[in-house]
Parts: sequence; structure tokens; C-alpha cells
Amino acid sequence: MLVLTESTARKLFGNDNPVGKKVTMANRWEFMIGGIVKDIPHNAGQPFDFEYLAPFKIYYFWRDPDNWNASSDYRTWVQLVPNADLASVNQKIMDLIRIYNQDEKLNIYLQPFSDVHLKPNTTRWDGPHGDIAYVMIFSILAFVILSIVCINFINLSTAQLLVRGKEICIRKVLGAKRSQIFVQGFIESFLYTLSAVPVTFLICELSLPFFNQLSGKNLFINFSADWFLIFGITIIFFADLLSGNNTALFL
Repeated sequence: MLVLTESTARKLFGNDNPVGKKVTMANRWEFMIGGIVKDIPHNAGQPFDFEYLAPFKIYYFWRDPDNWNASSDYRTWVQLVPNADLASVNQKIMDLIRIYNQDEKLNIYLQPFSDVHLKPNTTRWDGPHGDIAYVMIFSILAFVILSIVCINFINLSTAQLLVRGKEICIRKVLGAKRSQIFVQGFIESFLYTLSAVPVTFLICELSLPFFNQLSGKNLFINFSADWFLIFGITIIFFADLLSGNNTALFL
């Protein structure tokens, strides 16, 4: 019995209901269609971007999964019970394997699914993945660029203090305290930073389709994600502390 995706079902049967009908695979095996599932998102990649699901027994035609010495390199996904100790589970797996296979080079262990994309622990993973090292490098580069921007803002703000000197003097003559002038400079800098946020979002949204076309990717920005909000707020306060604090002190 096979389970087809919606696009594969339309490709083979058009608009007809394929459930209960039969198909022949590789001119050898005949299967009945048992169900239809929604298409997998494009960014899921291999091995999740499938067109159909077949019984595991079909694997026996190519390999012998029951032989401990066979080259059975299929992937297995398991769900552990809550609060399970991953190291303990991996040790139990190896203890069982050593009973049937004494090859010291053989090492099988589980890896959390959340680590697969950026920290795959095997070169055999052919799904879409990145490298956490590149993420760190580009993050540091973004931090350096943001710091340069803040320094430029400080220089421009400092140069304008000569123009605003009369304003500050009048405010102090009228009784303004140093703390009030400091808060004023800090708030002004924060408003400048905050006003740049919607402009930045707009530029990103408008340029992202062109970037995807250029890079061949299908990237998108999830503005409502928790991590996006946390990092966004953190960056805003960092930029304001770095630039606004110095400007306020000069004032």
C-alpha cells in the first residue's frame, strides 16, 4: 500500500480519487493507494520532501536490514519519552550493537532533530543544512557593521552639538538639570533608532524576492516569531545604549 502526496496523485490520476486504485513500481511491484497527504513544504528538503510513502518491506529488495553486517544506511527517526537522557539512550544502543557487531569503527547514536540543520553529526546527511560556524561568522560581521553605524551616529551627533549649544545653555539657565538633559538626549537617540525599524523591515521585504531569485533560495522573514521579536528588541536597545548613551553624555 502506498500513500501519495496531493501533487503526485494529480500527476498520476488527474482529478480522479486515487484511493483504492493500483500502481506498478519499477515494472515489478504492484501497490494499492491507501491515502493522500498534503504536499510537504518546499523548504523541508530531503528526506522529508517525498512524493510517496512505501512500506518498509520494499527495502528488502535492495538490502538486508536484518543483517547486522549489511550496509543498511537507512535513517531512523524515533521519539523519546519526555525527559529521556539522550546520552544514556545512545549508550544502550551501542551496548546492544556490540553484542552482534564487534567492529569498533561502527558508531550509531541519536541526535536531536533541532540540531540536524546547523550541526549535522554525519556527512551522509543529504538534507538541507547549514553550518553553525558560518552563522557565528556572519553574526559577528553584522555586530561589527552595527557598531560602525553607531559610531558614525555618535560622530554626527557630536558635530551637531555646536549647533545645539545655545539650546542647551538656555535650558540650563531656565533651570534644567543635567539629568533632564541626559534623558532628553537618550530619548532622542531612541526615537531615531526606533524610526529606522519599519524602514528596515520595508527594505527587507521589498528586496527579499530579488535576493531569493539571485541565490536560488526560498527565504522568508517570520516577523511574528518569538526569536525574531527577542533579537529585534535586543538589537534596538543595544544600538540605543551604544549611540544614545554617548550622545546624552556629550549633551
